Amino acid sequence: MAGHPFGRTSFVGLLADGRIAHASSDALEVRTIDLAGDVQTAFSYPTTDMPVSRRDLAAAADGLGRDLAHLLRDGAPYSWPSLTGLVVDDEGRIWIGLRGPDLTKWEWAAFLVDGTHQLSVEFPAGFEVHAVRGGRMVGVEPDELDVPRILAYRLP
Repeated sequence: MAGHPFGRTSFVGLLADGRIAHASSDALEVRTIDLAGDVQTAFSYPTTDMPVSRRDLAAAADGLGRDLAHLLRDGAPYSWPSLTGLVVDDEGRIWIGLRGPDLTKWEWAAFLVDGTHQLSVEFPAGFEVHAVRGGRMVGVEPDELDVPRILAYRLP
């Protein structure tokens, strides 16, 4: 069974000083939390709301049985989750993946812990970043046969 295509996800990353960076895909706010559980900083980044269309619902339900397709349609949200991922790099920046109006690309934006935007890069939609180290973003992207492949992109 695959994940819910419109499901919400919680993302976490560990900062070098032991704090945790946390964000939920349905509310674009990134929080840093110390090990005692106190929220130390929170920041947000403006995004464009991406409505879920009838075509999106039909594509997600394609191939499902009638009952499962009905459940999927009934539980689908009105908009896609904005946040697609979160990682912390070797320089202590928090990177978040963002879905935008162009569904073929995702933006990955780097922030300092205080919320200062450092830079943004675009990658093909579906590129799931696992690490940012030594000036490279390393992740997994499915190929034309839907086989995962590991890729590394050099940052500008």
